[in-house]
Amino acid sequence: MTREQWVQETLNRIGQEVKRTRIAADITQDELAASVGLTRNALQNLESPANRRSTIDLLTLMLIARRLGRPPVEFIYPDLADGPVEIWPGVTTTSFEAVQWISGEIPAFMIVEDDTTRASTNLRVGMSRIRARLRNALRQARLNLIDAQLTPKHVAFSKEQAAKAITETQGGLDKHIAEMKQQGLTVKDDA
Repeated sequence: MTREQWVQETLNRIGQEVKRTRIAADITQDELAASVGLTRNALQNLESPANRRSTIDLLTLMLIARRLGRPPVEFIYPDLADGPVEIWPGVTTTSFEAVQWISGEIPAFMIVEDDTTRASTNLRVGMSRIRARLRNALRQARLNLIDAQLTPKHVAFSKEQAAKAITETQGGLDKHIAEMKQQGLTVKDDA
């Protein structure tokens, strides 16, 4: 796909999603246009850009999204989570990966075209996320134990319950780290 085709496809996708969301919210073109500082014609061109030169700037998209009660990224990539999207000319990925890239969660070089590489990357990212969640749960369990020790009458759990949560969470974290190592990920053991 050429750059021009990609731009037109992206604008079509945004416009169709704005129109669909606006209609579902029972908001007229006049109402939406007035609330975001557009003319009705400009909004009409955005919603039906076929054979028209249409553009939208980021700030206007943000205002439209706010008025329609949706995050701006859902207008750019409406087929979350696994819907395919040409993220830039010639590179197709899932809508979820596109959102991760646009939000800064993953760098551009992690967007891959090859399904085998994508599956490997997704596995690594997913396993890393799970590890981060387990580490946060362990940290919270340790804080709960400290609270239970310092103010035993004012907390909703006992020292024994907090200690048990630490043991169970640490066991889950250790097991997950072993699985990550089996998959070939470089992982430092958590202390």
